Amino acid sequence: MKKLFYVLTLLTISFVSVAQRPSGGKDEWIKKVKAEKIAFITEELSLTEQEAQALWPVYNAAEKEGFECMGAYIKSYKVLKHALKEGKSDEEIAVLLDAYISAGEKSRSLERKYLPEYQKVLPVSKVAKLYVAEEKFRRMQMNRLNGGKPGKPKKNN
Repeated sequence: MKKLFYVLTLLTISFVSVAQRPSGGKDEWIKKVKAEKIAFITEELSLTEQEAQALWPVYNAAEKEGFECMGAYIKSYKVLKHALKEGKSDEEIAVLLDAYISAGEKSRSLERKYLPEYQKVLPVSKVAKLYVAEEKFRRMQMNRLNGGKPGKPKKNN
């Protein structure tokens, strides 16, 4: 459940932040946040140049797969929600519910899938620091969206 919350929070950050992006556009904003994240993780892990060169291709592949999985998860959620609203049959709902659960499981299994890949390029202590740094960065972004206050992100009017 924590992983699901983590993934949904990341997507929320992405969507809410897009609404607050600088005037340069979505692509510029995404590049800026990604650069901030890379710098943050590099510093938190005290990566050497060799470690960074080995880590980032693996990390980028994991992140890309994660966004693809989350896209499928969100889509299956919307389809399920719509089917419930439309009063679809239990048989139809059962199929959609199974697809929703499967999409969530796939999304949550990525950390386990990429753990051995990270361990090939980093010592285990730095792999652990990677997961901690990602969470720390996510929390910093949420705090930024909240205007430095705990609670729900501000809504744009």
